[in-house]
Amino acid sequence: MGPLCGRDSEQAAVRGVVADAVAGRGRALLVRGEAGIGKTALLGEAVSYTAREHPAAVVLRCTGLESEVALGFGGLQQLLSPVLPQAEDLPGAQRAALHVALGLADGTARDLMVCTAALALLERAAGRSPLLLAVDDLQWLDPATLTTVLFVARRLGGLRASALLAARDDMGGGGSVRADDLPGLRLGGLGPQDAAALLAGRGRGMSGPELAALVADTGGNPLALLELTGTATTADAPRPTPPGALGPPPLGSASPDPVPVSPVPVSPVPHGSLPLGSLPLTARLREAFAVRVRTLPAAERTLLLVAAAEDRGRTDIVLAAAARLGVTAAALTSVERAGLVQVSGPDIRFRHPLVRSAVHTDAPFLERRATHLALAAELAASGLATAAAWHRALAATGPDEDIAGALERGADEIADRGGLSTVASVLSRAADLSTTGGARARRLAAAAHAAWKSGHQDTARRLAARATAMRPGRPVADRAHDGPGPAAVPPEAHASDRGAQIALARLRGLMEHSGGHQDAALRELTHSADALAPHSPEAAAALLFMACDAADHADRHDRMREAALRIADLDLDSRYRRYGRLLAAAFDGDTASSGADPWRILREAPEELGTSGVHRWLWPLVITRDGPAPRCARNFALAACETIRSSGTLALLALPMIWLAGLECELGLARPAEEHAEEALRLTRDMDQQVRAADALAVLARLAALRGDDAACRAYAGKALAIALPLGNRSAAAEATWAAGLLALARGDHGEACERLTAVHTPGSPYAHGRIARRSAADLVEAQRAAGDWAAARAVAEGFAGWAVGSGLPWARAQWHRCRALLADADDAEGAEGAEGAEEAFREAHRTDTGTDTDTGTGPGADGLHDHPFTRARSALLHGEWLRRARRPGEARAHLRLAADLFEGLGAPVWRDRALGELRAAGGSARRGGEDAASRLTGQELQVARLAAGGLTNREIGARLGVSPRTVGYHLYKIFPKLGITARGELRTLTLDGAALPP
Repeated sequence: MGPLCGRDSEQAAVRGVVADAVAGRGRALLVRGEAGIGKTALLGEAVSYTAREHPAAVVLRCTGLESEVALGFGGLQQLLSPVLPQAEDLPGAQRAALHVALGLADGTARDLMVCTAALALLERAAGRSPLLLAVDDLQWLDPATLTTVLFVARRLGGLRASALLAARDDMGGGGSVRADDLPGLRLGGLGPQDAAALLAGRGRGMSGPELAALVADTGGNPLALLELTGTATTADAPRPTPPGALGPPPLGSASPDPVPVSPVPVSPVPHGSLPLGSLPLTARLREAFAVRVRTLPAAERTLLLVAAAEDRGRTDIVLAAAARLGVTAAALTSVERAGLVQVSGPDIRFRHPLVRSAVHTDAPFLERRATHLALAAELAASGLATAAAWHRALAATGPDEDIAGALERGADEIADRGGLSTVASVLSRAADLSTTGGARARRLAAAAHAAWKSGHQDTARRLAARATAMRPGRPVADRAHDGPGPAAVPPEAHASDRGAQIALARLRGLMEHSGGHQDAALRELTHSADALAPHSPEAAAALLFMACDAADHADRHDRMREAALRIADLDLDSRYRRYGRLLAAAFDGDTASSGADPWRILREAPEELGTSGVHRWLWPLVITRDGPAPRCARNFALAACETIRSSGTLALLALPMIWLAGLECELGLARPAEEHAEEALRLTRDMDQQVRAADALAVLARLAALRGDDAACRAYAGKALAIALPLGNRSAAAEATWAAGLLALARGDHGEACERLTAVHTPGSPYAHGRIARRSAADLVEAQRAAGDWAAARAVAEGFAGWAVGSGLPWARAQWHRCRALLADADDAEGAEGAEGAEEAFREAHRTDTGTDTDTGTGPGADGLHDHPFTRARSALLHGEWLRRARRPGEARAHLRLAADLFEGLGAPVWRDRALGELRAAGGSARRGGEDAASRLTGQELQVARLAAGGLTNREIGARLGVSPRTVGYHLYKIFPKLGITARGELRTLTLDGAALPP
């Protein structure tokens, strides 16, 4: 198929990625394999194919470098440089964030803002030309660039942009590649036939037992085949980029595949110096290069060591630092001719990452130290203070507070540029050089917090454990002499150490909250809040708020209420006390006390809480999301997510977005609910937040169940349960189980439905959760009734009744009456008393109040079954079925037709088909929802109808169309009879989007 030996199917795969970018079906593919297996060559082939077959496409490239130096966004600048001029067209905040991150402007930026700005830039550039992102050695990208690249790779769908990423299997270096969710392609070794062709192309014929032994020993690794037989040439290295060309050197072959340049033989490994099979393959390859380097003169070895230590491949810095060590530029010519490096003007690159690794690991420490000091001096002279501090740190032989302080200041600068992922590495090294235990613990705690906020949970846990183990106050050099008793710490040190320990306790709670067991999260968060309360009650309140969420996940209602009331008891102003009581009331389902208007609650936020851009929006949303006005809560959630996104707080955005998706699911807004749940899932993968991932998957499972998508529901529910159960996330486990039960109910499998839903209601079950049990009670009653288990159905209904009647929630009241109707029918199916009871209960289930303010969602009725269309449709279906069985087909048809239309609008074909089957059995035929609806409306009426169907309030519609809310209400008053509907929610069942505006 192409020039790569034995890689036909792999070439087809990467070419498919390119073709999808050109067609506007962007996606990412992660190529994995061991060192030398041909990943770079495969990416290089994709780049060549793109240039040859799609010349209008733009290739964006960068390569990670194995380095001890952690600086922010070096790889991102390399990747985006060809399209960076288009950043001028971005919105001001995104343009500023990108320029600050890349060091092109002063200011501050947050990690999420940098990620979204990079994605926006690529979206804009892809609008002009298809893009291919080719990122090699992903595992060695600087952490900030890695975070951004993976963020972008997860969001290429629908763009004219695709990404080919390559990473080592062993994830060598310090990188942390969490990309198991991305589609992957694993490269294996070559077989004997392809290995023979590879070697023959280098003039080395081999066959029979000799070839078989070589392939077996190397696993068919192309680089090993060439290096260990001495047949590699400089043609196997990346070709240099012509001076002035945009971007880094093209991705060429680090493997067997030739490029049309004159080959220069590379010296073979001396015979017998590498006993085959004595070391792992990567180590043997590294040693092969090391042996070659050892044969060079001292000056050349020194220059290679400087190049290996300089992390950005800058020729000028390498030559200047080498000159400080007495090495002239002539040495560069020698190592270039030896095929170990390639120079393209300002850039110097090693032939293969293993060459760099071999040079560095083979050099004695004192030589490496001298190299780092020379680089530090040169970088300092060039004004690169943070990079200079890094090299000074790498040269240090013991604790050094001056260098630690310089690194800490550098970490602050990197954080201001949005490189939070890199900050943890910098602060960790600063901690290593700290001279006291307190300073080390403080820096380790700060490093752990930065790692957590940037989504590196495992790193955060390791750093937090190190910080916790530190003894306070004493010089680091004296720690070995500490006994088991308490250290003698000066009073001023105690305060600092206490602060570090409180910060660590807080961090442990936050880590458990997002990625650990929820019982542990509840314990850590409440203990940390208790420790903080005397010193910082505002911070204690924030932790108790998070403890409420952990308690909800763990299904610990008592502890959830206790944490909320604890907020009210803190030594804070009255507004905090009110917020704590509102939280407690919301958790009890007391909607009258908790209120329904999040905007009013936001306006009444405590002053201290108002300074937090995140919690300012989260608290009102938690208080109202399960209240009587879901549409108002949804509008607030949209604003909250946008505000938090704009603030750049990546670590906490998934939380409100999952709540938003749940609200939209309840409102019947399936498409935006799915989009928001999927984005929340991507965010949890960006941030390695397993608890949130289970939450998002459970919402997706419920959405799939509502539309009757069996495969998707089972897949999402299975993934949610696999994550949720080990973490004690009973909320997600219960919702996923509810979804599976709801799907079984839709399919008519009442036995499975009973089994699944009963688990949600069984105390002590890992699938049980009180809040989800209330939401699914009517489903369980319906399933048990259909299965003939009347006693169990009555028990569930009775348990649900007390809460539902007192809750004031329209959906709860409707579902309770639905349960009454089903059970009255069962109690006396043939008798008049049972029939009258069922009829009255069904009427109550349909009843809607009209006292709701449609703009705020509040009012005396605050009902709105129109805001619960699935509940409404289910009641109509069951009522219609009951009427048909009662031989009242004329009355049944109206309810069944409404149910079918509602299910059609909700995108629930399984439920729709059930309603249509009942409708036909009742002697009716399905009316096509929305047929000719648009033709009955004037142009402005159609605009109003479309916007109202999309969930906008009268005030929002008026703002869009430039009319008053009263005028919008007048139009709706005329629209309803024209369309044959009686409620706003029924607009969603009509096809209005595709219609042309009437004249």
